[in-house]
Amino acid sequence: MDVVETGTLTEAMHAATDQLAAWANQIRYYHCSGVPMSGLVLLAQNEIRQGHADVVIVDYLQKAPLHEYVRGLTPAQMRGADVEALKHLAEIENVRVLLLAQVNREARTAKRKTRDLIRDTGEADEKANLVIMLDREILDEPMDSYEAGDYSPVLKVRVDKQTIGRTGETTLWIDLPNFRIHNMEQHKVKPK
Repeated sequence: MDVVETGTLTEAMHAATDQLAAWANQIRYYHCSGVPMSGLVLLAQNEIRQGHADVVIVDYLQKAPLHEYVRGLTPAQMRGADVEALKHLAEIENVRVLLLAQVNREARTAKRKTRDLIRDTGEADEKANLVIMLDREILDEPMDSYEAGDYSPVLKVRVDKQTIGRTGETTLWIDLPNFRIHNMEQHKVKPK
């Protein structure tokens, strides 16, 4: 932390900065607020076919507006159709698609985060091949360099659905100052 505060970068920090700069030049970001999922799929398909994309990340599902012209479908069914469109894109273009989604308000008080807490759930989680829930609690007491009231550096990861494998959960440690995530065994928790 002293290095950051003084503004002096170590050799390793310079190397990491160079790596990130090269990586950033290979990322294409599109701000698509207000664009329906069908438009996002077409945009992604165009980028893939031009050789500009081998992974598609959508942040986040509920940001894509629902189709107003689809009558008789519930929001959950329309979200399911959005997920199915992305799944179809992944299959026909042979790319990975990572789709982020928001949880509903009940998730704040739920002891265990499950896919049932995804907003407009029902169809969306049924269409997905893999659903991973991430959760960080708010600390009641200080931990390591975190104060009470901060989000915990402990990340709970729950594989809630997997069509070709097992489900389960694990706990990871987020090292925010270094932008890294570790297994809990690699980090000794030091209460403050």
